[in-house]
Amino acid sequence: MHISISGTQSVGKTTLLNELKNHPEFKDYKFVEEATRWILPLGLPINEESTSLSQTLIMSRHLFNIYKFTDNDNVVADRHPLDCLVYSTRLYKTGKISENDLKEFSNVVFNVLRSHSFDVIAYIPIEFDLVDDGVRSTDVQFRNEIDEYFKGILDAFHETFPEYYERSVVTLTGTVEERIEKLIKFKNNMVPKVAINAAPEPIVQLTDKKVRKPRTKKNVKKK
Repeated sequence: MHISISGTQSVGKTTLLNELKNHPEFKDYKFVEEATRWILPLGLPINEESTSLSQTLIMSRHLFNIYKFTDNDNVVADRHPLDCLVYSTRLYKTGKISENDLKEFSNVVFNVLRSHSFDVIAYIPIEFDLVDDGVRSTDVQFRNEIDEYFKGILDAFHETFPEYYERSVVTLTGTVEERIEKLIKFKNNMVPKVAINAAPEPIVQLTDKKVRKPRTKKNVKKK
């Protein structure tokens, strides 16, 4: 089984992954570090200032991580190619990458989903304050925007491929222990794989027309 832990920065993905390493349910699993950290030694920009080259290398690393394991391997990965697409969507909206770049990344993600390279996409929303890990952006608004893009793309994915979504996507909330319990329950009760036979265009549309408008200070309602 191949599992990815997805979500915006500083929501506890790496913390969860590290806890899974010591959990008996995952004793036979291999663990994959976040692809973005792999390009850091190259000195390329990431986060808000990422470029087409940076995103291409990150996506390439995701694909490398997928193809170095077989279907018989049990794997937990820190992020999914979908994460790269989410960040790329925001970069496209802010003029950092081109529409062609976005479409290429979109097609890659479609093919990853269609091939069932990951059995589970575990999405973690924002629940706690941002913590500086020395790598990801500490800009709270940027973090919130990425989370909104995640929600928008996942909502549109659910609308376009509902059976696949319900079979493969789980939202993890609560304490680390609660997140682990929900992940184990979800993976142990999975139904058979669901095929995606549609053309890749719907995935491209998810990154444009159907993505929610990120909330900013101007359009966030005060409680």
